[in-house]
Amino acid sequence: MLASNGPTGGEFRIPGDSRVPKRVAFVHCAGSLDPDHVPYCSGICCGVAFKLSHLASTRAPETEFHHLYKELVVSGKEEFQIYDKARHNPRFSMERYQRITSVTGDAAGGTQELAYVKPDGSTARVAADMVVLCTAVVPGPGLGALAAMLDVAQDRFGFLEEQHGRIDAGRSKLKGIYLAGACQAPSDIQRASSQGMAAAGYVLSELVTGRRLEVDPVRARVETARCSGCRTCVGVCPYRAISVAAGGSTAEVNELLCQGCGTCVAACPSGAMRGAHFTGEQILAELEALLQ
Repeated sequence: MLASNGPTGGEFRIPGDSRVPKRVAFVHCAGSLDPDHVPYCSGICCGVAFKLSHLASTRAPETEFHHLYKELVVSGKEEFQIYDKARHNPRFSMERYQRITSVTGDAAGGTQELAYVKPDGSTARVAADMVVLCTAVVPGPGLGALAAMLDVAQDRFGFLEEQHGRIDAGRSKLKGIYLAGACQAPSDIQRASSQGMAAAGYVLSELVTGRRLEVDPVRARVETARCSGCRTCVGVCPYRAISVAAGGSTAEVNELLCQGCGTCVAACPSGAMRGAHFTGEQILAELEALLQ
């Protein structure tokens, strides 16, 4: 709406009307931080809400802005500055509500009257000509199909699962597949751009002409004489490194994909999976040496 090529030509107007809204209500956490909807915080919604209300206030100097929130997350240099300007602006107000189910609306005469329950249990109301819902950032509708096509794991929220959430978020658990932006978690442009450059760096570092590729020797091995082809290891491998060939009777490990985590070794019912350099005999020998 605020864009020059938007439906109102950049003018801040009520949709389908020529009037400038006198009161605008932003409802934060609309479905977020709620075990019945989206349990996580997207982390970028509050900053976007304050940015949009600030931009709108410059187009409509007489408009009042009401922010109803459950929690406020405004980390970062730029985000906090925008929030700080908002809380010191006499035309801005902020009220905390108890839970999203306590926020109800009643439209009458073109005005939406919002009722909400405060944390202390009291009820308050605010009238608004326009209501903006700050909804959660969720995985795209086609992400599941893409994950299935690439054979990449998804986390419990439906995003593509990274190698490690804190120290290796640019790579998926499948070697050669890299992540960038909101496919991995709720993301803003800054984070998506940084992850995109990181992903490009990962790819370029693997494509150096003449470089000798090294494979970590800590990998799973299959004792084919013991393997019954039950496929238990295939289901538990987080790196999709184990398969059973069509018509085959034993499991096979792709050593380029295997990361040596040992999950298959622990899950194998027949003991056919062995961890190279971490076999039972080696571990027992280490224990005997320590106990002597």
